[in-house]
Amino acid sequence: MKIWDLIKAENIKNRSWFKGIFCIAVLFLASSAIIILLALYNDPTNDVSVGETQYQLEMYLNIQREEYQRLQKGLKENTLGLNTEFEKELVSLHSQYLEEFVGEIDQFKQEIPSIYSWQYYIREELIAVKEEIYILERYYHNREDKAFQDFLSEDSDLSYGKDTFYQTLKEYYQKSSSELESAINAKKEYLKNVEQLLKEGIFYRYLEYMLKVIKSGYDINQDTGRQQDTDYFMQPFLAYPELADSIIEQKVEEEQDYRVQNVYRLQTIPSCSISGSISNDEGRKRACKREEEWANEKKEILKYSTTHAILSAIPLGDTDEEHVHMILSSKIIVDGVKYLGIVILILIIFTSGDILTREKVSGEENILLTSPNKRGKIFLAKFLYIALECYSLWLIGLFLFIIISGNLYGFHEIFTPALVYKGGKVVESFYLLTVLKDIFLASIPILAFLSIYFLLSLFSKKTFVVAGISFLGIALSSVSWSLIVKSKTSILAYMIFPYLDYAKILNHTLEYESVLAIVDIKDSTGIIISILTFLICYGIGNFVYAKREIKND
Repeated sequence: MKIWDLIKAENIKNRSWFKGIFCIAVLFLASSAIIILLALYNDPTNDVSVGETQYQLEMYLNIQREEYQRLQKGLKENTLGLNTEFEKELVSLHSQYLEEFVGEIDQFKQEIPSIYSWQYYIREELIAVKEEIYILERYYHNREDKAFQDFLSEDSDLSYGKDTFYQTLKEYYQKSSSELESAINAKKEYLKNVEQLLKEGIFYRYLEYMLKVIKSGYDINQDTGRQQDTDYFMQPFLAYPELADSIIEQKVEEEQDYRVQNVYRLQTIPSCSISGSISNDEGRKRACKREEEWANEKKEILKYSTTHAILSAIPLGDTDEEHVHMILSSKIIVDGVKYLGIVILILIIFTSGDILTREKVSGEENILLTSPNKRGKIFLAKFLYIALECYSLWLIGLFLFIIISGNLYGFHEIFTPALVYKGGKVVESFYLLTVLKDIFLASIPILAFLSIYFLLSLFSKKTFVVAGISFLGIALSSVSWSLIVKSKTSILAYMIFPYLDYAKILNHTLEYESVLAIVDIKDSTGIIISILTFLICYGIGNFVYAKREIKND
């Protein structure tokens, strides 16, 4: 018989409606679970910029309010010891200012639930701008008063405190009337423009305006009242001006758009996150060099994604930075299909794992061994049947991922190009083709493990014994990287177990990155070890099966 006929014969012997329905049900549940985990991990609503930021802003405003009230109380106590009418007027003015801004904060707190993350620092800074306008306008009308000038002179002691009120007066008292008037007008103009932009709620318009303000040469703090926090907000766009221009040119209206988030993420990709305590300096340098290469690839892809408006599927990874999240889309969700490897392996062990042991128990093995077909061809057909089942299940899983994610987030993104870093530049590839490539790479360790299972099956009639040993191997694979890091031994890195879930290598997870400081392995190491494991186990298994004697029970 031809090899294909033997494979079809295996399919006829092993197929059943129950098996098919069971496998599809398990794959559907596993795919749904992976999609839910990916969604929870990358959900924008879990990000600090929406939930925690609003909490932080409310907490900041409460602290500010308490500080104003404390200063008011202190002013009332100090008023009793004042000697001149001027000092009394100044304290009264200061008290009025504090009272007004307590009311300003109370009004601002009511708006918190409706703010977006990009408005966090902006709205906070407007309080400071309003404060300075309030103070400077009153100072402008009293600045010719000699008592005022003496009070603010270099030698004066600001006995009433060093809060915003007195610091602002001290900063401006030596400026001319024209300079003071210009500063007030600049702050008013800035306040008016930003409030209008906030009302419109269009991100690219605010970004365009702020870049214009900065490029005009204004002193950020002097001329607009902007705070250092806002400079932090603008820092990524100043670091990558070509990306800021691209966002403006493409008229990106929401900060949650992946193109804006790409710019933020560029600031959070670590060049080296490997701790120096987990290995020697040489190992750490080696691991850091590898991380820097990956970081550069990610940065180039994110830049290309932004300027060409193509969503990339780069996983977020671990970051402590605020205001960064991934945008959920079909492409990013479908990319999680490569995590199905271990689920498929367990499914095959459960449903087809007795392909050899069952024949021993039933006596069918003797019939096969006495048939005119070569034993090597029979053994190969059995393994090819298992391999085809593995790929069939993975393709069904991919189909489920596409259907589920497409219904949740739309099908359009699945058919946009994948961005791949090759030869020092970013190139566009057919997205589903790159997913199939990742599935193929992730399947090689699975097939290697199945070859081990096949080999063990040749020496036992009890399927549960072989399955039990296999499950111990699967359990070992889940802790392999941690064992390498903790024990600081490299031997385990040259075995099949760490690479069973090859998605960890493809995504350059933190576990894998940490191991690089212990042992010098490459992404391809796992594939090479898997192929060698397969060849050895399959070769031994084929030899044992070919030499097997016919038993007469």
